[in-house]
Amino acid sequence: MITLKSNGAQVRKGFFQSCAHGVSQKAGRPSSIGQPCLIRMAFVMNVLKKSNENSMLHLTKHFKERWEERVGGAAPEPEDVETMIADAIELQKFRNAYTPRGRRLTILALYWVPERGVVVKVNEKTRQAVTVVTEADFIEKRGGAI
Repeated sequence: MITLKSNGAQVRKGFFQSCAHGVSQKAGRPSSIGQPCLIRMAFVMNVLKKSNENSMLHLTKHFKERWEERVGGAAPEPEDVETMIADAIELQKFRNAYTPRGRRLTILALYWVPERGVVVKVNEKTRQAVTVVTEADFIEKRGGAI
């Protein structure tokens, strides 16, 4: 078995061996990719996607600092934040967007946790809790009630 570095997924040794059948002897590069190779590559991409979905949520340094500053006390464990998010109300879905000039923007997912009175911002692609915002932060930023 070979372990992929990005997420620890395992693939049988020789899994991609049939992909080399289309290599040109003169140029030393693939002349064509056969159907079995494409199927295997699609399989591995699916494994990478699913294993990323199942990976543990990571709390960034910024998230921990903002939790201590805004909510008070030590930041919760990643498992606790995942539980909060599972029970939370989704305010905004995560998505990648592009400006008219083609620049990529990452729009973070927003989850409102009414029990704690906080909004948690999450980058679902990298599985990172980025920051936490409280009602007091909204009021302070806007200069009045919500």
